[in-house]
Parts: sequence; C-alpha cells; structure tokens
Amino acid sequence: MQAIISRNKRLLPILAKSISKDLTAVGTLTDSIHMKPLLEAIRPTTFIESQKLRYHLKADLTIASETFQHTGSFKFRAAYNLVLKVPNQTVLTASSGNFGQALAYACRLSGKGCTVVMPQTSAQVKIDAVRSYGAVADLIDTAIVGRNERVGDGDEAPRSI
Repeated sequence: MQAIISRNKRLLPILAKSISKDLTAVGTLTDSIHMKPLLEAIRPTTFIESQKLRYHLKADLTIASETFQHTGSFKFRAAYNLVLKVPNQTVLTASSGNFGQALAYACRLSGKGCTVVMPQTSAQVKIDAVRSYGAVADLIDTAIVGRNERVGDGDEAPRSI
C-alpha cells in the first residue's frame, strides 16, 4: 500500500520534498559528471486497476507494473540510487542478470565502470544486455567458485569463460 500511495500524483510533490534530501542528494561526483536526482531519472510506475480481478479476488487490488522502467525492472531504482551514493569510479556486483543490467546502465549514465560477476549459465540475453550497457560480464563456473567469493577477489582482473 505504501508504494501505491507514494506514486500518487497528488502526493508525489509533497513526498519528493520530504525524501529528496535522503534519496537523491548528490554533490559533485569525483569525475565532475552530474547525474539527475533519482526522482528525475526513473520512469513513472504504471498502475493497473482490474475490475475483473477485484471482483474475482474480492479484494481492492492495484497492480504496479515496472515493465517500462529502464532495463525493464524495478531494480533500476536501487542501482541508480547506489551509483549516486558511492564515490567509487568502478562498481562491482554479483548478479544472474536483472540487477546486473540495471547497475550496468546506471554506471553508463554516470560514466563509471562496472563489472558484473555472473554464472556462465546465465541467459545469453542477460549477458548481452549487461555488455550492451558497457559493463564487463565476468562469467564464472559456480561449481568452482561462488559469485560472492569471486566478488571478494575483486582486485583480480575480471575473467570470462
């Protein structure tokens, strides 16, 4: 319910003022690239109210769809916010694809480098998407090394299988 209320167009300006200092405050990044505040960078959430579902489930139901968000999922919000907040010029993460895509795109927008540690069995479309946003897809055999273990070795050069 809170997420639905927070995207209500009448409440958005009030909420934006109260949360913008916490979520979207950004000073000058170390490489002098300025990013848009979070609320300007994200696409609005699409809300769908289905009378048939409401009737069938006997519930007040609103569907929040993030399909039209950058990279096709809500994960862009978190990734963009992370890139706004960290001073690092290169960001390293472990992902099977969706968060990796979002982080790669956010890093591209900021001019930061990005490496996504992914299982070699990840869907090719997800690997290609990470690479298309300019990130390095560090493909690993998870039977030999875990993603978190590989991220812990982040000072090594990324390798692809």
